Amino acid sequence: MRTKILLSVGLLFTASAMTAEERSDTIAQIEKPIVVRIISSPDKKRIIVEGREGQPDYNLDYESSVSKAPADSADDMWAFNLPFAKNAEQNKLRRRNNPSFDALCDVYAGGVIPTEADRGFSRAGWEIGVLNAIRSQWHLSRCGTDLSLGLGIQYRSFNIGDGMILGRSDAGRLTLMPVPEEYDKASSKLHTFSLQIPLTLSQKIYKAFTIEVGGVAMLNTYTTGSCKWKIDNVESQMSVKNLHQRLLTVDALARIGWRDCLAFYVRYSPMSQFKPHHGPQYDSVAIGMSLGF
Repeated sequence: MRTKILLSVGLLFTASAMTAEERSDTIAQIEKPIVVRIISSPDKKRIIVEGREGQPDYNLDYESSVSKAPADSADDMWAFNLPFAKNAEQNKLRRRNNPSFDALCDVYAGGVIPTEADRGFSRAGWEIGVLNAIRSQWHLSRCGTDLSLGLGIQYRSFNIGDGMILGRSDAGRLTLMPVPEEYDKASSKLHTFSLQIPLTLSQKIYKAFTIEVGGVAMLNTYTTGSCKWKIDNVESQMSVKNLHQRLLTVDALARIGWRDCLAFYVRYSPMSQFKPHHGPQYDSVAIGMSLGF
């Protein structure tokens, strides 16, 4: 039985505005071709046919452009229009400039778990802040490697528990002391406001999925303590100010998530906030979510 190979190639050409001509579709029927090649690339497709039974010199070489849909762009995949989040077009424009600059990005919130802490710091606290109120970023390679340096702010609150309450010694040292028996519903917290300078290195893993690691210099500008208690249904409160906290501490930061959208972060604070012999000693781990990563 005679074998036939039928190739139907639809060729549709749209003329330019200069000629305003339009070519009709072309159908080529080829029997037993010697060579049939289809070459594809991201922006074009080419079909080559050589030889035909009875006409070995027959050749067909057709090339067409392939348009790429906007949805195929990896940078557009997670470009949601969220507050503080940068869209894909801004992201592409930013990468053309080295360095590039952003503002009001990386808003985050999370829980803080004290570790290796003095008695009274066993309860979890919380934190909120803007990691990069302003940021300078360098695009290091086409593989999606970026280096960034920023400036941000943070507020952190610790709850004091385990039957302890904040106090102050005659020498001005912040102390943790047992709650007096006459106190009813006693509670105390430690509040810290900080400026932070993050230096991070990020790497795109797959499409918009990115991992980031780095260090954060914390300038602890203001730390206060607050206490509340009741005696015979009379509520009292006290503020503890002018504390001897360290001016500079350093945190380690790791984040993973979708670029310019949402990320999960872990922050480790290995340095105690207070100078030795001037306050409780502790380190902590914070876990939370970041918007506009």
